[in-house]
Amino acid sequence: MEPYYYTKMSKPKQAVYHAIYQGLMALSDSFQVPKLEGRELSDVFFQLRLDHPEIFWIGTSAQIEESGIGKTVVSYTCETTVPVEKRSTMKAQLEAAANECIYSIPSDASDYEKIKYVYEYIIDLTDYDANGIDTQNIQSVLLYQKSVCAGYSKAFQYILNRMGLFCTYITGTIRDGGDHGWNMVRIGENYYYVDV
Repeated sequence: MEPYYYTKMSKPKQAVYHAIYQGLMALSDSFQVPKLEGRELSDVFFQLRLDHPEIFWIGTSAQIEESGIGKTVVSYTCETTVPVEKRSTMKAQLEAAANECIYSIPSDASDYEKIKYVYEYIIDLTDYDANGIDTQNIQSVLLYQKSVCAGYSKAFQYILNRMGLFCTYITGTIRDGGDHGWNMVRIGENYYYVDV
């Protein structure tokens, strides 16, 4: 699917994004990436996480060790939430859970009807519970059915992306100052916000 945040980045940031993505998809938790100044590297990592809910095994932080000479990061180590030996099994479980939703949608449904169906499916499937297991990732919704806004939004994005529909994850703050996550979808040429 179209990686929304990647398309908004400069070429140097895209190179780092690609290096992190390749490292994670190879199931490596530590790898080298080109250096970016200041907060830019953590911003790229954060935006990659927004684009790819299917990378469910990484947490919200990474440790960076820089070389004293040159412009390379000696080590980029991601916080993980799922051990490497369990990732393939969990990936298959998540795909099967997403397919349960996808295969129940009528084949002649419009894009709007598909989006609405997934929206309602996730709402009916999941209880809002801040004490759920791994609530910042898709498994909280698709496997454990207890989540918070991040899990709801990432699961919604994951399912729609698997269906070939554009959906991205948006973060911000609500009026009372708390953090919140929701989605943006595209139907035809128009974009709409969706808050599962």
